Amino acid sequence: MGTSFLMKVLLFLKYYLKSMRLYYGFVTLSAGCVGMALYEGTICSLNQILLPVILFGCWGVNQIINDYLNLEEDKINAPSRPMACGKLNARAALWLSTTAIVGILFYALWQNGWACVPIAVGVLANIYYSKTKNILLFAFSISCCTWFAYVLLGGGLLSFFAAHSGAFLGVVGCNAWMTFFTYFKDEKGDKAVGKRTPQVIFGNQAMRSVGLVLGILPFVLILGIVLYTRSWHQVTSWIFLTGGIFTTLTGILFYKPSHVQADYYHLKYAFTACCVLQSSLVGLYYPQTGVALAFLCIMGVLSIFSRGYTHADE
Repeated sequence: MGTSFLMKVLLFLKYYLKSMRLYYGFVTLSAGCVGMALYEGTICSLNQILLPVILFGCWGVNQIINDYLNLEEDKINAPSRPMACGKLNARAALWLSTTAIVGILFYALWQNGWACVPIAVGVLANIYYSKTKNILLFAFSISCCTWFAYVLLGGGLLSFFAAHSGAFLGVVGCNAWMTFFTYFKDEKGDKAVGKRTPQVIFGNQAMRSVGLVLGILPFVLILGIVLYTRSWHQVTSWIFLTGGIFTTLTGILFYKPSHVQADYYHLKYAFTACCVLQSSLVGLYYPQTGVALAFLCIMGVLSIFSRGYTHADE
């Protein structure tokens, strides 16, 4: 009986981790690291270790809530996802995620009570996003990781936006860009449940041309800035250019005549581009940390996505 119970627990954790979409952990990690880089004070050893762990896991625990709220369209768009096909107990998964969020809230209260505000705002934005699929809402919800990290370390709740609005908007832009490409694979399901994404309104084919422009434009802009400022020798410039290469690759792959399976598989490049560009923002303050973070994100996203999420219905 004990062995049977242990197997059930291990099976539950297997499908729970799969539902967390661990490749997204690098998106929230790199977004949160921007907030850590912006903080000008001393970061204690505990926060240097624990905060990145929280940032990596916060997407996953929130994703469980997102999946729970999106069950109907997931049964069309991604019928093999553990919760959609019944392999993952929805109530138990929701309970575990809620417990994790409460734990993060208690840690935030201990470090700086005001840090609970970005958590609450991010969770609420994600819940509302699940009902509307508004690109900017989703981008904002992930960008709250930047705000959260900054405030938890001791930064001001509102002064963050006055002092670092440019960096925050940069993170929002990276995530809005990434989110646009996630909608191609979901057109059929989103249309069925009445969610009006650009792909639903204008059609996938028309949006592929837009995606091509969105893919190439960041690289052109970054290259132009590097040439104008003659900053070839700066490490951070190369991180930005690497991010631009991934955005260009994404735009080209999504522009080609495709199908749902390919639209899903190519997303690993969109996620990687977002992470690398966010790592570039860290590199503006700490170049070597930016390089290390970008490398970690590239290896993590590409390997995890390719090994564990190779089918569009997952």
